[in-house]
Order: sequence, then C-alpha cells, then structure tokens
Amino acid sequence: MTPSRRISIIGAGSGEFSMGIVRDLCLTPSLWGSIVSFMDIDPVRLDAITDVAQRYVRELNADLRVEKTLDREASLAGADFVINCAMVGGWDQFQRTEAISRRHGYPQTVLFDTFYQYRLFMDVIRDMERVCPEAWYIQSANPVFEGCTLITRQSRIKTVGLCHGYLGVRNVARVLGLDPEKVDAQAYGLNHNIWLTKFMVDGVDALPRLAEWARDEAATYWVSPDCRPSDDMGPKAVDLYRRLGLFPIGDTATPGGDSYHRWYHFDRATEQLWHEDPVGWYAEHIDWVNRSVNAFKGLAADPTQKATSLFPPERTHETNVSIIDALANNHGGMFQVNIPNRGCIPGIADDVVVEIPAWVSSAGIQGLHMEALPNRILFEIQERILYMERDLEAFLSRDRNMLLEYVLSYPTTRTIEQARALLDDVFADPIYRDLAETFQ
Repeated sequence: MTPSRRISIIGAGSGEFSMGIVRDLCLTPSLWGSIVSFMDIDPVRLDAITDVAQRYVRELNADLRVEKTLDREASLAGADFVINCAMVGGWDQFQRTEAISRRHGYPQTVLFDTFYQYRLFMDVIRDMERVCPEAWYIQSANPVFEGCTLITRQSRIKTVGLCHGYLGVRNVARVLGLDPEKVDAQAYGLNHNIWLTKFMVDGVDALPRLAEWARDEAATYWVSPDCRPSDDMGPKAVDLYRRLGLFPIGDTATPGGDSYHRWYHFDRATEQLWHEDPVGWYAEHIDWVNRSVNAFKGLAADPTQKATSLFPPERTHETNVSIIDALANNHGGMFQVNIPNRGCIPGIADDVVVEIPAWVSSAGIQGLHMEALPNRILFEIQERILYMERDLEAFLSRDRNMLLEYVLSYPTTRTIEQARALLDDVFADPIYRDLAETFQ
C-alpha cells in the first residue's frame, strides 16, 4: 500500500496553480493516498479552490484527500512537502507599485514587494523548523532566485526552487517550425537568466537551425502577428544571442525576468527600435491572469459544471508533482531546479542559488556539474548576483541606506535624486506603512 503523504500548499487561493498540482496528483497513482492541505488567508478564495479541487478528485475517482485551513501551522503540521506559491498583496499591489515606478521614470517595476515575499518565506521556514523539520520546501512563488538564496543561507530546511521559465525552449521550437514535444534541451544560469547550451529535436542538433533562423528569418517573424510585445524571440533576444554567444530562454530577455539589459530600454524611442514594450507585456500578462481568475470563479460558482471542463485530465508541464514523486517514491528523473551552486557552474559562489539540471530521487537532489558559461554571460550574471546581494542585505539589515543602494543599482536608475524620490513616494503610500517603519 502506498504510504500517505501530506502536501501543504501555502497561498493555495491561486486557483490556476493549485489546480495544476491537483491535476498532476490525480494523474500520478503512485502518490494516491496523499492528503493535500490548502492554506490561504482569504477564506472566499480558499473555499472556492477546495470545492473545485474536491469536485475534480471525485470526477477522476482519484484517491486523494483535500483539506483546507486558514491556519498556516495547522497546514504544515506533519507535512512531507510544502509548496509555497503565495504572492503577498497579489496583482493589485503589484500594479500599484508599477504605477509608482513609472511615475519616477522606471520602465519596469522596482519590486519593493520582495520585502513582503522574503518575510513570508522566512516565516514559513521558521514554522517548518518547528513543526515539520524533515519536510521538503518547494519555492514556486517569485522571486525564486533571491528567495531560495536567502532561505538556504538562513536555514537547513531542504529547499528547492521551481520555475517553468525553462519551458521557453518549447516556444523556440514552435517559432522555428519544430515539434516542441520532441525537444531535449539544456539551459542554465540563474532563475530568469538562463542560456541555451543544448538544443536537440527528435535526436538532431537544432542549434544550427536556430542560428539559421536568427540570420535569415527572424526579421519576418518580428513583423508577424505571432510576435508579442517584448517577445522572447524578438530583436532583443536575438541581439543578446549575437553578442553573448548563447540564446536567452524564457524570461531571460522579457520584462518578467527582471534581468533587464538596460541598453534596450534607455527611452521609449530605444524600446520601439527593439520592439520592446514592457507596459504592453505586463498588460497582456495581467489580462491573461484576470481571464484565468474569472474562468475559475465561474467554475467555482456553478456546481453543475464539471471541473474537468476547465481543467482537462492531462498532465501540466509543471514539475512540482513529478519531483515529489521522485523524492517520495524513488521514481528518479532529471529536472530543472534551483539549488545552491556548490561548484555546479564554474565562477559562481557556492552559496548562490543557480538554475541547473539535476537528478532527483529518494536520495535527494544532485545538481549536475555544467560547463563554464562564456565569460560575456558570466560577467552579466555576476552583475545580477550583486543586485541580489544588495536586495537581501537590505532585507536582513533593515537599513534604509542599503535599500537606497539597491535602488541605485537598478538597471534603469539614472540619478540619485530619482532613486530617493521613488523611495520617498513608496514610503508615503499607506500600503507600505510597515515597510517605512521597518527601514528607518
């Protein structure tokens, strides 16, 4: 008989993500018998996701038990796996921060919201140290790179960060006219800053095809309806490929990655030259989020509608459940993970979390040792690491001057007056009252 596993999902009110976990659990019989504990601070959203998940489990006749609680410690008690997908303040607070940033001339949001994320991450970790110290912690909420580096430096809790950005290789294949289902790729670096080093399609090296496309066909794609604002196959991505030697994958070259490559965003005229539109990119993304939320709300409000009508019984491309299965049941496999470097990528400190392929089994997570990245990319990554270090130091020290240094290091900060004005505006906003009280 398969042993019962307890899986706690923090921030479970994120219906799309939580239902992805439930879908994959329903389709993984080796994890049947598990208890899924949904935890959220919003009782309405918590009730909705629990109801839909229970309906889904019944429709698929899966042996899973779904529970709900507003009490984080109750959810964590006895957990074997903890998945954190919480976004403090949600998209409403993000858009408010975005508006403040743009008012001060920042084309991309300066994420003071990370303070709240880091605080939540560490609160969950401290709770785990008390009530489930042997559990695995899976960081799925952003920022994965900074958050996992913070956690693994501050705690011995077994931690892994997961992000689906590496699946951008599937879009590369689609744009090149290749079958995404036959892709075998390798991209590594930092989360939201990964670079393609291997690209096989149906057993054939497709890197020459990518080079051919970038040389002869990319310009045609850029003027087609298929090319989105700040597209991950747009002029900026191709220029990075030409300059740095490897192709950027997923959010490495998009506004969502926070690896901003400021040279393409000096002003609006420069952005237009490079087909960059961060405002349009975020608007499109938030529109997608809102449509997904509304579809979920409609399903939750209609008990006669089958849950499988919105969430077909097909595996997602997320790896949370597959990794849990590998760790719990020794169904070993290779996965893209975020873990401390420990020599896996030459030239990066051991205690910095990197995104790399790893073998996952009941023995744990063993990162693969990768070839050195080209120095042109390694130096760019080192700048990103320094930016992260300032952010974490500001959080840990609660030093307002250190927070100013973090803002000054932001790629699109032009003057110290601009950075100070931004901080003053943020601290004056009522939603950031505790931030202002913390950073004296």
